[in-house]
Amino acid sequence: SRNAGMAPGKKGGDKVAATDLKREEKLQAVVLADLCARKLRPATFDGPKALMPLANAPLLEYTLEFLCAGGVEEVFVFASHGAEAIEAYLAAVQPRFAPTALRCIASRAPCFSAGDALREVFEANVIQGEFVLAPGDLVTNLSLTALVAAHRAAREKDKDTLMTTCFTRVPAGHRIRGSDDGAVLVIDSASGRLLHYEPLPDGIVPRAECKAATDDEEGAPAGDEEGAPAPPRFHLPLELLDAVSGSSEVAVRTDLLDTRIDVCTLEVLTLLVDNFDWGDLRTDVLSSVLSSDILGKTVHVHEMGPDSVVGAATAPFTARVHDWRTYGELSADLLARWAFPLVPDSNLLSPMDVVGGQPGAPVESARLCTTNRQSRGNVYAESDVTLARSAAIGVRVLLGGGTTVGVDARVTRSILGRRCVISDKATVADSVLWAGVRVGEGATVRGAVLCEGVIVGVGATVGAGCVVGRGVVIGAGVTLPARTLYTRHAARALKPKNADDDEEDYKADWWAEGDADGDDDAFSDSEPDEPLTGSPGAEVAMPDTARALGAGGVGFLHAHSGPLSSFACARPPPAPPLEPDESDDGGEAEDAEVGKDSAFVDNALDILAGMLEDGNAVDNIVLEVNALKFAYNGSVADCAAVSLRAVLAAVHVTALRAEGTIEGVPPRKALLSQLKKAICRWSPLLRRYVSSDEDQADLIEALEGLSEPLPWTSEIFQYVLQALYDDDVLPETVIVAWAAEAEMTAPEGSARKARCTQCQAFLTWLAEAESDDDEGED
Repeated sequence: SRNAGMAPGKKGGDKVAATDLKREEKLQAVVLADLCARKLRPATFDGPKALMPLANAPLLEYTLEFLCAGGVEEVFVFASHGAEAIEAYLAAVQPRFAPTALRCIASRAPCFSAGDALREVFEANVIQGEFVLAPGDLVTNLSLTALVAAHRAAREKDKDTLMTTCFTRVPAGHRIRGSDDGAVLVIDSASGRLLHYEPLPDGIVPRAECKAATDDEEGAPAGDEEGAPAPPRFHLPLELLDAVSGSSEVAVRTDLLDTRIDVCTLEVLTLLVDNFDWGDLRTDVLSSVLSSDILGKTVHVHEMGPDSVVGAATAPFTARVHDWRTYGELSADLLARWAFPLVPDSNLLSPMDVVGGQPGAPVESARLCTTNRQSRGNVYAESDVTLARSAAIGVRVLLGGGTTVGVDARVTRSILGRRCVISDKATVADSVLWAGVRVGEGATVRGAVLCEGVIVGVGATVGAGCVVGRGVVIGAGVTLPARTLYTRHAARALKPKNADDDEEDYKADWWAEGDADGDDDAFSDSEPDEPLTGSPGAEVAMPDTARALGAGGVGFLHAHSGPLSSFACARPPPAPPLEPDESDDGGEAEDAEVGKDSAFVDNALDILAGMLEDGNAVDNIVLEVNALKFAYNGSVADCAAVSLRAVLAAVHVTALRAEGTIEGVPPRKALLSQLKKAICRWSPLLRRYVSSDEDQADLIEALEGLSEPLPWTSEIFQYVLQALYDDDVLPETVIVAWAAEAEMTAPEGSARKARCTQCQAFLTWLAEAESDDDEGED
């Protein structure tokens, strides 16, 4: 070596020593496994949030996969709840993640914040240098390598860099965001240095609340239209002007999602130890560091884009499980393959059998990966699934190994864990069933989460937004009200308002789960809005098995979920529930054709719902719809009809959200406001399928047919027709021809006759406009 003869202490020798030391440093990571777990009750009563199943794999495993794929050599999982279970899980999956070492750090005292957790990590004396900090509820296909490289580049230019935080562009109010994770960031565009951070805890406020606020505060900005959210309001300190004076360009961003992935220096831990009152890494650490001239530290922001994804992924995806709503959204997105390559059939993740205590799990589990295979309609199933010949499996379904679906049973847009049993004539739609769940004959489960080992009795109904905890038994014929939460633990049962127990004593055990705050509007321990099933009009009291869950039921009512954090608030399905197939076993050709058409509609509506809400390009949407058209031998008219139906279904959903609710029919004014914007936005899509007069006439016929799946469209039929005319989807000649034909052939008192009468004002306006044009030409 050229430097071999150099004496110790010479500059060249120091460089070699520094290089060797740098080469020996490990890239380490700290995962905060289960802070803020209260919003996922009652599931977290029986185990840590980090080991909840997500698409039949432990939630924590998605974070581990991200870290290990990014070159992390040692991962420390900090557990403040369920440390023994997490430690056993890490030991079980260690061979799969080798050579990355997985270790668990158990909390020695209750942790109320990330600051408390990281102070215990510092005391464990395991972090040697810079490290990656990540939450345990993260699902992402981003490349960690790009983030680490950005941090090291920032450190080369600025030795005072304390940490680099990772953000990705997700517009405020997007369905996958938490309701309170908004923030304003002021960033030096040239260097990526964060100059100012201000949280927006209220996120995007519903229009009704914004209007009330502006009535009280003169000059406050309102939304642009009725039903639209008001823009976020924030204040920037005057001192910021000095900080930005030397910057060539400064960006003020409110559209960035905080992934909570940070690359930190060791100084982050020492600062937390020195400042014991720092709890939250954003509101405390960032705010204090950015506003302090004494500390002299800087923070940099790295925005992950399309060029920062792993492998064959084409679009960045990042989401976290904040509550049951985001749990439902994320489950649906995984089945729709938005998080590629983290999709069920890639079989990159471990099954839930590696987590102890799974109902019916074999004593020895040799497989460390799932065995899913994908079929048409994004249906995934493991190899040992049993389906009755007449069982109907819809789109976007995941079936875990050992699951049985009985005669005439229906499963659509749902996830079933291993060893589930769906009995004859039962229906499961838009739900997540964990391992070992049994659904009785003729029972219905829609829009719910059933934890491990839940039993649903014969003919029972589980309402939208229900979450049923582990081991609960629902009696035969019982109907669970929407958005109710149940647990098998009597100590966690909902207490009446006039209970003698002191409220503080009742809430004293909240911190046992590592909750980050003592107040949470997502759940209410007050009286429910409606009485329990079986006791109409009765005053709420401590529920017993017979009242809450019927005869033979086991469990207690725990709470009522707020509408905006409920599992039922996840994206509503645009398609109607899968209806029983009335065809006989003979397989008539006509019945087969009907089944084929239904499959095309179900698949197309499911795909369109996600693509419209995410604002995909029209060309991409057309590619997806055309692929289904060829797969199911559909027609151009079929594509036009299903596209119109999907657009109108999206109108209904956005109108409900604008009113701050998820159920019922929104006011007419809200529907019309959203209708105008939706038709204007998606008219290029509709025009792709209506190039001739015949196509346009078929589209009006399809609009008439929507009165059954979307009954509210009958009341605003003329406005839909006018919106299609205004945006050049339907010409005047075709509309007038339809009206003349309907007037002549439709029987008196028929629905078509009523629609024609409803459109008279619009038709008169068209005729007068045509007359004015003719006079002008003369």
